[in-house]
Amino acid sequence: MQKNILLIALMLFLKIKWLLIGKIEGLEAEYIMSSFLQPRKLDLKTPSSDAQFQKYQVVVQNSQQSFSKLKSDFSQNPEDFLSNSKATFNHPVDGNGTSSDFKTGNFIKIDINGPLNNSFVKIMDINESKNNLQATFQTMEGHIEKGIIQFNITQYDDGKIGFTITSKSDVDMGVLKSTSKGENYAREQQKQSWQEVLGNISKFLGGQEVLNKTTVTEPKKEEKK
Repeated sequence: MQKNILLIALMLFLKIKWLLIGKIEGLEAEYIMSSFLQPRKLDLKTPSSDAQFQKYQVVVQNSQQSFSKLKSDFSQNPEDFLSNSKATFNHPVDGNGTSSDFKTGNFIKIDINGPLNNSFVKIMDINESKNNLQATFQTMEGHIEKGIIQFNITQYDDGKIGFTITSKSDVDMGVLKSTSKGENYAREQQKQSWQEVLGNISKFLGGQEVLNKTTVTEPKKEEKK
């Protein structure tokens, strides 16, 4: 409780500082100013060419829920599956911040634990077929990362159901990326977050997991000659 009060106090202090003097150091400005803007006015944040790649995958057999049920429920309320102890996903909104549908061009606000997090993502693309649903999100101005993330729900020929998360991202919050310790902490929280999402999917399906795998690939660094 005390920690949450301190975080809220810090956020209020920085907002008041911006309103009074119009200047905040470093990346603070982006996070504060973006909180006053509608989603449609936020800029997209694109990961760098040497961003970290992550892949999370769960496959379930003998599911107690149908593939069509998972696909339908995810499409109607993605926040029910994507929310976890590290971040709360809200229902999709349109560019003005009004509650809307899960469709290309809309936005999802993510309440990530910690201060200075005005974390919106834009729904860049949704592709649906009989045996697959694929959705791609991209982070917006104010998010603590520059990233593109994709979610895939698939029904295989043998009846198993798979859910895969792939992402390419850079930590983009000054206080975190200023030290390796801060960036490592952010990455660990992110990993735990997406592993919880795999658990949400598995719990919903109610079958037996035959695969639960996490892969993190760091960019190759050029050797000094």
